[in-house]
Amino acid sequence: MLWFDALVGNVDRSWRNPNMLFWHGRLQLIDHGAALTFHHHWPGAEAAVARAYDASAHALLECGPRVPAADEALAGRVTRPLLENVLAQVPDEWMDEDPGALRDRYVDQLLARLAAREAWLPALVATAEAGGGGRRRVPRGENRPAWLGPPPPEG
Repeated sequence: MLWFDALVGNVDRSWRNPNMLFWHGRLQLIDHGAALTFHHHWPGAEAAVARAYDASAHALLECGPRVPAADEALAGRVTRPLLENVLAQVPDEWMDEDPGALRDRYVDQLLARLAAREAWLPALVATAEAGGGGRRRVPRGENRPAWLGPPPPEG
């Protein structure tokens, strides 16, 4: 998941807001609204291709992600036909411009990001290997609404 989030630029799977849930015993990724950020400003999309991915607060960082193994297993599976199939499932009504042309832009952008792994993968591997040891943890009760009163004593 860390590798996938880096590929699609998902900036919103942090320990504060993991956007994951278990449903019928399976982990489900939800709320991808903060992924593919390049599509909010296409003129800057080219710069996003090689942009480093900040995984320092990623929800799964302390789970021992094996990023090189994920890259080896997944990179070859992200192909033009796969992406074209995925984009073909997006309704035309969701496209701001010519649906075919826009789908092609998404495919090209994601394939360019995949091809530029040498620019963003080493830092991702280093962050994953460090394991997020410096991550700030919220002290117990810090985010507790005042109307609930103080947190119960530990023990």
